[in-house]
Amino acid sequence: MSEKMENEKDIGLHRRHTSEEMADEEAHIEEEDNKKVLGIQKRKFITIIQVLFWMFFTAFLVVAATLKKNGPISIIAVSYAFYTLYLISDHTREGTFANPANAVWNADNESGTRVQRVISLCGLTFFVLAFYITSRNRKVIHWPTVALGIGLQFLLGLFVIRTYIGQTIFSYIGGFMATFLGFSSSGIGFIVGDDFMKLYGNSFLIGVLPAIIFFGGVIQVLYYYNVIQTTISAMGRVIEISGIEVISACAAPFVGMSESAMLIGPYLENATNAEIHQVMTSGFATISGSVYLGLVSFGASPTHLITCCIMSVPCAFVTSKMRYPEEEVPLSRGKAIKLERPDAEDSFIHALSNGSILGMQLAIVVAAVLIGFLSLIGTANYFLNWFFLFFGASGVSIQLILGYFFYPFAWFVGIPTADLMASSQMMGIKYGVNEFVAFADSQSNNFFTTASPRAVLLATFACCSFANPSSLGSQISLLGKMAPGRASDIARVSVSAIISGALSTIMSACIAGIVM
Repeated sequence: MSEKMENEKDIGLHRRHTSEEMADEEAHIEEEDNKKVLGIQKRKFITIIQVLFWMFFTAFLVVAATLKKNGPISIIAVSYAFYTLYLISDHTREGTFANPANAVWNADNESGTRVQRVISLCGLTFFVLAFYITSRNRKVIHWPTVALGIGLQFLLGLFVIRTYIGQTIFSYIGGFMATFLGFSSSGIGFIVGDDFMKLYGNSFLIGVLPAIIFFGGVIQVLYYYNVIQTTISAMGRVIEISGIEVISACAAPFVGMSESAMLIGPYLENATNAEIHQVMTSGFATISGSVYLGLVSFGASPTHLITCCIMSVPCAFVTSKMRYPEEEVPLSRGKAIKLERPDAEDSFIHALSNGSILGMQLAIVVAAVLIGFLSLIGTANYFLNWFFLFFGASGVSIQLILGYFFYPFAWFVGIPTADLMASSQMMGIKYGVNEFVAFADSQSNNFFTTASPRAVLLATFACCSFANPSSLGSQISLLGKMAPGRASDIARVSVSAIISGALSTIMSACIAGIVM
């Protein structure tokens, strides 16, 4: 007993000494901070010097990057990043960043478990390695672009998925673009009448194709007033990637694959193959505002859809620049360019008329390709089902087979085991047929109401794109019509682009699975 009391006494003395030492150390630090330098408290003086040095460092880096001096810019940029992180950590309270990160990672709830987040991280790593291995030229991959794209995706994912203000902002943007494209219903309503609109207003014919015609007219008017040319030139001067890549990628989540390609149509004849690949990848990686409305009507979350579209923009650059790195010098990179248009319109009305006519031609192309591909799939399903009936199996279809094919993809995304089959079936139908059929089928099977919140979000992310066979055909025809001289190049890079676009969406789902 006496030995135990002595031990407790020693422990008490040790704790008292420890607390006294900590108090003395804090008092010493406070005394040091209260010292004055040039009449300013020492701590504040050091902070002022650090901020001034950071401002000088920032100005120096901006000037160096703008002038493109042949110095070690990458070393300066990395040093700047580390110094900035040091300042942030030095002037924030302990746990400011660690506590939220720990809460996200360790929170085992309906949003996911740590194991599921690890699986999503492994999936993202796997897809990045796959792009590296299958790259057309691994030696010229621009890794800063890859790192920036993935990092930006993480930040967007955290901002939109984890914050209310992020969800509000992106929901508003998506709603605005959908409303803007929805004004095409005024024109088509006058043509077909109100009764027809009430019956078929949500169909692809009435809900999507007129938006292409309307947008074609708007784009041609913007070209008439030099808005598009000025924007592309500005983007080309301030961003290392080419201006047409930036414009098409940023427009794709809001106006869609066909309309974003129309934005840079006159530039395609002089574009590099890597630029064409990037333009197609960005289109395949997202959906349009009009299709967004259609998918919402099938039960999909508006916020999930617009979030995935935005997150897929930087990822489309990552996948495209890894799969098909730039080996030439784009016309719109690093300098202002002037587009020569010998057939330019003479007036606003002329531009609107020409753009609407072009939009009508493109709408017919899109509709024709959709009819051809979906009819072919229906025929293939009929013969496939007929063949398997001899073995006593019924209901076999291309969609079912693709569902099994996409099972490992659904697992890599981090979808819970209980919802894997339903999610992989949705992905199979989406990538085998199109997104309308996939979301409509999921609604009829009550997937959005019975599956777990994590499965619903990740499956929505994984299926939120235009990457499917019918879109491939329509995009080849569309770009080929706008740039007849590059038709062979467009066809050559198209398969690689649709794979890159599809995996951009799936990688966005992986990142959502990590941060959710």
